[in-house]
Parts: sequence; structure tokens; C-alpha cells
Amino acid sequence: LADGFIGQMMEPVVFPEKEVKIEEKGWALKCEAGDSEKLFCSINLAERDLEEHNKHLQKKYCMAEQKEVRFEEKYTDDAELVVIGFGIVSRVLLSVVEKAREEGLKIGYLRPITLWPFPKTRIGELGKKGKSFLVVEMNNGQMVDDVRLSASASPVHFYSRMGGIVPTQDEIYEKVKSILEE
Repeated sequence: LADGFIGQMMEPVVFPEKEVKIEEKGWALKCEAGDSEKLFCSINLAERDLEEHNKHLQKKYCMAEQKEVRFEEKYTDDAELVVIGFGIVSRVLLSVVEKAREEGLKIGYLRPITLWPFPKTRIGELGKKGKSFLVVEMNNGQMVDDVRLSASASPVHFYSRMGGIVPTQDEIYEKVKSILEE
């Protein structure tokens, strides 16, 4: 996910030489002639029709939760602690993990690319393997509860900065070390 900080960044970009084909998704809304069955309409007020429509939507949401979850992870196989963050925080976390690994600390990294559907299954799998988690956010914890609900009763720690302050590599590294010392 992009945040305001990443939206303001300026870095070199290399665009692919070839045309990128976007995968067709049967559930996606389109505005093409003849696609009347994919038009969005919420004027169906008959209770039974509305109930059937809602059941249909629930199936679509379930399918999205199974097929559209996206995340990036590194070093989670042997990790004792997995750090989780999105946006600019994830870039800082990856630097922390690389530094910790160089010093022999078993730290893993998970970056949700989609917050919905959330990678709850993968976090649950890691939790069942005895991993602890550190969620780092630039807010008061909008994602930490999702991690707690997903983590299979594993410890979930939280670190946040607010007001647009980006947590530094050093402060997160100190938090990581204090968790591992507990």
C-alpha cells in the first residue's frame, strides 16, 4: 500500500520494455458495452432479492479472501520475531531486519501488500510455529488488532509514531532487541 510519504518520493523508475497484460478478473467492475451483468446497482429493495444478492456478494468476498491476498515476506522460516508494517514503515523494517540478520538475530519480515484481504492465514501459520510479532505503524494501531486476531495466541507487540513521524531504523532496532531480551 502506498502512503503519503511514499507518494511524495522521487526515485528512478525503469518501465518494462514490453506491454504488460493485466489478468482478467471475473469479479471486477468494468464499463464496456455488453457488460450489463457487471454493472453496479444497489436499488434492489425486495427483501428476498436483496438477501440473494447479499449471498452472492458474500461468495465474491470469500473468493477474494482466498485468491487476492498479497504480501511479501523474508527470513520467516527461522525467525523468532516477525516484524510487520506497510507503507514507508515497511522500507524501514526491511533495513532493520537486514541489520539484525547481520548481527545474528533471527528476525523475519512480513509486509502486507493488501490490507483487505488481510494475510491472516499466513500470520496464523507463523503464530502456530511459535513466532512472536512486532507491528510497527505510523498511526495509533489500525492494523495491530488484525495481527492479534490472526496470530494464534502468539505475543504481538506494538510500536507506533504519529503525526507524520517516520520511525527510525535505530528506534525500531532497539524495540526489537528489547523484545528478544524479554
